[in-house]
Amino acid sequence: MKKVIIFAFMLFAMVNLKAQTQQYIPYQAVARNVNGNLLQNRIISVRFSVHDLTAGGLIVYQEHRNDTTNTLGLFNTSIGSGTPSIGTYSLIAWGTNAKFLQTEVDTTLSGNNYIT
Repeated sequence: MKKVIIFAFMLFAMVNLKAQTQQYIPYQAVARNVNGNLLQNRIISVRFSVHDLTAGGLIVYQEHRNDTTNTLGLFNTSIGSGTPSIGTYSLIAWGTNAKFLQTEVDTTLSGNNYIT
């Protein structure tokens, strides 16, 4: 009777995984005025605020930018690529607490007339 000896080697690899923050968040919306009419082919100022814990919680990040709507009032942008006024996008602690996004539009481009 032959004995077969099998040597099993297990290779363990230590892998250091790091969560990486997305460079930006794609965002698409249709802009309308307070009467519900489309804001067509217009430059609008958009402000994004990320609130911590609740919808009215501490703003941990805020940015603004100008975008142009098309004939359907549609605009495409990227959250995280605008001009920050509060916080740093890459330092948002996404894994801690709930986060809420507030989007505001200023059609006068003054930066003083934002409407949620």
